[in-house]
Amino acid sequence: MKLRLRRAAALASLFALLLSCSDYDPEGNSPGECSDGADNDADGLYDCNDDNCFGAPACQDAGNDDDDDDDSSADDDDSSADDDDSSADDDDSSADDDDSSIDGDDDDSATPVPVNVGLSSGDYHSCRIDSLGEVQCWGMNEYGQCNAPAGPFVSVSAGAYHSCALRPDGVVACWGYNLHGQAVAPAAAFVQISSGGRHSCGLRDDGSLQCWGSNSHGQSDAPSGSFLKISAGARHSCALKDDLDVVCWGQDAHNQLFGPATDNPNYSPEQIEAWILSSGARHSCQVDPSQQLHCWGADIDGQTATPAGEFVAVSAGGFHSCGIRLDGYARCWGRNSFGQSSPPQGYTYILIAAGAYHSCALQEDGTTHCWGLNDWGQSIPPSQQ
Repeated sequence: MKLRLRRAAALASLFALLLSCSDYDPEGNSPGECSDGADNDADGLYDCNDDNCFGAPACQDAGNDDDDDDDSSADDDDSSADDDDSSADDDDSSADDDDSSIDGDDDDSATPVPVNVGLSSGDYHSCRIDSLGEVQCWGMNEYGQCNAPAGPFVSVSAGAYHSCALRPDGVVACWGYNLHGQAVAPAAAFVQISSGGRHSCGLRDDGSLQCWGSNSHGQSDAPSGSFLKISAGARHSCALKDDLDVVCWGQDAHNQLFGPATDNPNYSPEQIEAWILSSGARHSCQVDPSQQLHCWGADIDGQTATPAGEFVAVSAGGFHSCGIRLDGYARCWGRNSFGQSSPPQGYTYILIAAGAYHSCALQEDGTTHCWGLNDWGQSIPPSQQ
């Protein structure tokens, strides 16, 4: 029963924006500068102490990885990241080639037209997966994080400056920035993956966890036990245990490790499939089977001040969060300095992903909408099929 439940839960969470995933935090002590393409002071560069420069590898490599334990560096800019392991995994909507493709016409020999079925946002880039299992990424590509390999894949998770995707046989492919080994996946089979700031995590078929990449704050020290879902944030990670409690590990400067305990251990397998878990920069969120929204961790910008109502999806970003209400409409809260918490009105969505300073959402027909900062083209998704 547990194995069957785990497989079902993993499929249900393949595109649910667990991840959300980024190294959104400012990098603290480096006296150097790094360019992120938004020339606010007319020199084309941001100082590494500026919040807009939060996760740039140019600052990471020159600075101190550990100095982000206060919120004083978080100014009025916005930072975030998706999985609905989004996670966005993640950002978690399964990608079936059986029923998610669209026929071009009535001719049985016609080539199916792929429709987008999965979505995940990283710091300055986003990725989506179509019904044929191909991944497409857009936005910042200075480290190759948008150079997705050929599919087929069943899920994708965009991290800070790297991305990972899961093949049908459970093999993980990662690409992009790899200073900390975050783009070198272990040679093992997984049922779910989530890319974080400078690390990634995966869930095996037996319920065990494995993380790889940076371990500066213990974010890759996955606990033992049996789990159903996983989400990697900037410097912390969270997972849903098979007893339905949420366990988090890594950096705890903002109480981001104190996940909620379930108030109903008797949820059905079908209800557990709909459970959404998403870790962002310094906070995490979940939607439980009763469609109640919970967020915990840093709240300096209101990113954990959840709105009332029932939700079916959530994605924790840098300093903002986004969710989908029961009626399909998007709602975001937290920082909004670039409009990343102002989703377009009048549209309904099935998936949502909060990035660093941008957000994206997927409609039922596969159309992708993005909003917020667009200095790397991250808010202009490629044209639809």
